[in-house]
Amino acid sequence: MIEKWTRWEPIDNLQSKYYLVFIIDDEDGLKLIFESNYRKLKIFFENGVSSYIKTDEALRSALIKTFNKNYEPSFYGDWTFFKVENSQYLKWLSDQSNTLSDYYKLNHFACVTDEFIIDIAASGEPLVEHG
Repeated sequence: MIEKWTRWEPIDNLQSKYYLVFIIDDEDGLKLIFESNYRKLKIFFENGVSSYIKTDEALRSALIKTFNKNYEPSFYGDWTFFKVENSQYLKWLSDQSNTLSDYYKLNHFACVTDEFIIDIAASGEPLVEHG
């Protein structure tokens, strides 16, 4: 199956593009802080996540090529937050865990900034707020 990327709009009044300020992964959960036009956005997975990967965008050229093939350039160029169905990332986790991760009913959240792509596998929705 082909991956299907959709824009994720967890709250109203999101800016189109954000940059990553920092990630905190501690006993309280996973926190991601983004900023756009001096406006912060906090994404907090309070129960933690099963996996996440932060990758320099230059190392994800195959993904960008897929975007260019399947979507309009503005689709990823003008937006930061996505959910992914039929995710290759979740398939990889399933393969690596001998299908154990399938029982977690994971969602694939993706954040595409101008510098990084952050893939997150989590069983629940995060708390999202302007900060």
